[in-house]
Amino acid sequence: MQWNPHRAFAALLILSTFGLAAQSPSQIPRLSPDMSAAEFADAVGGTLDNCMNGPTLTWVQIGPQLYHCRLSGIGTGWKEEFLLVLPTSTTKRPVLVFWHKYGWELSDLYNTTYIQEAIARDWYLIAPLGAHRYHFGIDYAQENIRVLMCYMGHWVGQAGNVADFDGERIYGVGFSMGGGALTSYASRHLDPTEYPYAAIVNHTGTMSIAHLYAPGSIFDHPLMFGGGPNQFRFRYAIASPISLYPNPGVVDLKSDLIRNVPNLHAWTFTAENDPHTN
Repeated sequence: MQWNPHRAFAALLILSTFGLAAQSPSQIPRLSPDMSAAEFADAVGGTLDNCMNGPTLTWVQIGPQLYHCRLSGIGTGWKEEFLLVLPTSTTKRPVLVFWHKYGWELSDLYNTTYIQEAIARDWYLIAPLGAHRYHFGIDYAQENIRVLMCYMGHWVGQAGNVADFDGERIYGVGFSMGGGALTSYASRHLDPTEYPYAAIVNHTGTMSIAHLYAPGSIFDHPLMFGGGPNQFRFRYAIASPISLYPNPGVVDLKSDLIRNVPNLHAWTFTAENDPHTN
């Protein structure tokens, strides 16, 4: 029988993330829109970037096959940090991309067994920050990760002593904010030359960012959405797999971008204590 990589993926991925379920508006941080860019970046755990000379990668090894990396010069204004597991094989290897949950940094990966599983299976594992801890799949976070994937795909292809990405076996997994951002990304990044996902697992993902909006929250800062969904509806829509705005009980079919991937292999789980009635 022919081996089916998608079935292999389904057999592999059992979510082992922990923490709160999807966010409610009351949980979104209150940050003044008047905060400077540097103050905002410090508050949300990201690193601003004024390098415009093209992507530059730096890394340090922190464990067997495990590296802490930083990509600068992306052009979004934010550097991208990520954890990377390198396989030992020189043949094409699958890639698992882990999207962290709300408010967490790269350390969220340590709440899972994915490092051990990737090493045991000799897979790539990439755990991006997405610009900062509270990105909610905003456009620049998605762009950071797109450039990261393209850069790393090219980098390993040129290195000569490491395996190429298997472009037909790029898999994503995320919980809460990460699950929603992952699903939004998978719905919008379908270019076969830029490592689109073959399958995703979304655990209690935040599907409609506008539905979370609370006045005076982080969303009002100019380095986030800049205000509420009435004023910046498009930016909220492109961060969301679906939109439950302005009617929280009805999906806006004009912005339902998840319909772009009808053939995507996807598992979705919902936590019993998820505060979203939808």
